[in-house]
Amino acid sequence: FTVSPATPIGKYQETVYLKGNNGIETPLTINVVVTGNVPDWAVNPHDYETSMNVIGVLKNEDKFMTDTDDILAAFIGEECRGLAHPEYNQRYDSYFITMDIYGDSKDAGKEVTFRAYDATTGTVYPEVILEGGQKVSFTDGTLQGSFSNPSVLAVQDKIEQIIELKTGWNWISFNVQAQNMSIDELFKNISEDVITVKGHNGYLSYTNGEWKGDMSKTLSNTAMYAVKMKADRKLRLVGSSVKSSITAYKGWNWIGYYGRQVASLGNALADMSKNNGDMLKAQRGVAYWDSYEWGGSLMMLQPGMGYKLMIGVDQMSFTYPGTIVNAA
Repeated sequence: FTVSPATPIGKYQETVYLKGNNGIETPLTINVVVTGNVPDWAVNPHDYETSMNVIGVLKNEDKFMTDTDDILAAFIGEECRGLAHPEYNQRYDSYFITMDIYGDSKDAGKEVTFRAYDATTGTVYPEVILEGGQKVSFTDGTLQGSFSNPSVLAVQDKIEQIIELKTGWNWISFNVQAQNMSIDELFKNISEDVITVKGHNGYLSYTNGEWKGDMSKTLSNTAMYAVKMKADRKLRLVGSSVKSSITAYKGWNWIGYYGRQVASLGNALADMSKNNGDMLKAQRGVAYWDSYEWGGSLMMLQPGMGYKLMIGVDQMSFTYPGTIVNAA
């Protein structure tokens, strides 16, 4: 069996049957789980001398998160200090987060913050707060919430994107609308390892603590950028989801992909008016429109990646789908 790499995130089940010479069909159930980019949050309990606990429920908008692959993580500063998944409690007929949060005596009174990962969509939410806005401070031996009166941990309307930048050239795009989209703000933590950032019609290079070049210092969510790095680094953005359209012109265009899930070309570009000979290039792979379908080695669009699109008409606009629905 072959599973397409463009299969949307989700859990799939299919049953196939083998019929032998006796005419009896034998079933085989195939289960496939497609995951997103699970964050590399981790904590070693043996590194800390004390702990506190939280019992709560995880809420996104008006719905409680019940997927046991969802993750809630606790942080002190930028250090992960606790991890938990929703677990079903039969007595209360609900899914609860039961978390150990680790620390040392020097952490007493420090604020504990939370982040969440939604396994259904592969989305990282960088801000999770207690309903009502109450802050959590690290206090050894305390318990926040209970099964009869759980703390409600509410996901906020912000998302996170982490782009893996490798040494050398990277074709990237941003699927998060940060409050400040200037290159100074977006690259502030890794600028010393950036050689240049190229757009379709210009470039910026980081020299002597300053970005210089002929490209706008405000970067776009609909554009692709070619970033050359001195070393491997991670670029982290926090902001809101992107609601915009891609406008392309005759010839080559450097376009971003602001979708939050891996998507086949057919799904991702369903809103695009295709014409024979239209071409899409990734850093690895190429596809072209051949009468009624995309052909070539490029089969999907990936969050964080940038693409070059060549069209034959004077101008067109299209949008990406907000979510890709799995076919299970």
